[in-house]
Amino acid sequence: MSEVCNLSVNYRHTWAVESVSFILQPGQVTGFLGQTVRVKAP
Repeated sequence: MSEVCNLSVNYRHTWAVESVSFILQPGQVTGFLGQTVRVKAP
């Protein structure tokens, strides 16, 4: 189990994520989607 508490990300003087907390459980797939989802291919 992994726990993230009060995660904040600032991008060019704008808060992209502010004070987010979550717990990652073993065996679960967790993903985060927003307005711009980018996929990088090899």
